[in-house]
Amino acid sequence: MKDTLETINGSSLLLPAVLAVFGFFGKSLYDIYLEDRKRDRQLIESKLQNFYWPICIRLKKNENVFRYLFKGKRDSDKESIDYKISHYVEKNILMNNHEEILSIITSYRYLADADNEIGPLIDAFIKHVSIYKALLDSGINEFPGIISNAPYPSKIDDYFYEKTKALQEILDKKRI
Repeated sequence: MKDTLETINGSSLLLPAVLAVFGFFGKSLYDIYLEDRKRDRQLIESKLQNFYWPICIRLKKNENVFRYLFKGKRDSDKESIDYKISHYVEKNILMNNHEEILSIITSYRYLADADNEIGPLIDAFIKHVSIYKALLDSGINEFPGIISNAPYPSKIDDYFYEKTKALQEILDKKRI
């Protein structure tokens, strides 16, 4: 009878011990799962906050002032209002935005999603902006795409608008 009581007491302690071990491992796995979800959310937030949204906003700003550039860029009368506005827009808005975008790319390109589309677009943008700045600084009143085979990569706008929207939708659906 003594052996039976020891077995019952031993097994009664065994079950809670086993349950505690399973509970510990289950909780640990759940914590790892939550931490992984939190890291994934933080990565998407960082991509949007530091890379995609800042570039997207500057591209949209450029898009909104670009019509002023075309209106006066070809004007031969350097005293006309259209000419003056276009050159102000070009030097003080468009080029500033381009340089800010380059700065963002330089600092945060590692946050760009690794797809086949963004690399060539960014490289073409860098080439375009570099040549455009050189033309402006040297007083040449031409577009880089016309005289130096460095056109503005027109697909870059759509890429950033679509990618930003897609990442924002993913982020909006994520729960921690």
